[in-house]
Amino acid sequence: MLRVAEIMQPDPVCADARTDVVQVARLMRDHGLDQVPVCRGGAYVGMVCLVDVVHHCVAAGLDPATTPVSDVVPADDARAQAETSAEEALLTVLHTGQRCLAVLSGEQLAGTLSYADLVRALPDETVSGILAVVSGS
Repeated sequence: MLRVAEIMQPDPVCADARTDVVQVARLMRDHGLDQVPVCRGGAYVGMVCLVDVVHHCVAAGLDPATTPVSDVVPADDARAQAETSAEEALLTVLHTGQRCLAVLSGEQLAGTLSYADLVRALPDETVSGILAVVSGS
């Protein structure tokens, strides 16, 4: 069984939960990211994306220069433990619609795993089979 820990991207760029939204947006821009994990003292808080910044900060009338990123992190992000199978992680990605999962070791962020990472690592027939199940074909 292929485990998430074997194919994840270790040591991802991460934002501290106390960092203001403007600084996190710059961090994403500077690293070419659409989303970034947020941590507090090493513990994973959630994944924030550009849409969260727009919807939960700018459109909500909050000041992005003073709003901590932890205030705009959605509570329902997808994640996987490092020992999770790659197949189960792909199902999570497909069911949630998130393109990237946080990979945790306990409560600590261990890495990130994208849909593309999963598709590259899994055999084509496995990916096709999972897609067929999810789509109901």
